[in-house]
Amino acid sequence: MPLGLEKLRYSVRKNQLKIHFLTDDDVQKIQEVIDFLRTKVGLPKKEISFEELSDIFMDWKLLRGI
Repeated sequence: MPLGLEKLRYSVRKNQLKIHFLTDDDVQKIQEVIDFLRTKVGLPKKEISFEELSDIFMDWKLLRGI
């Protein structure tokens, strides 16, 4: 997929820069996971910080074996 269609996400944690390229499909799937967590598990309906989103994405990738 061309870089223009990807969303660049990054976070700085523990003095380490992590860069993730999320496709629009990844963003949609992550939003579905967040919606599921909010409706079924009771995740608070507050703004999710990038760090929390990054953690959810990395957990999702690990669970999917990507």
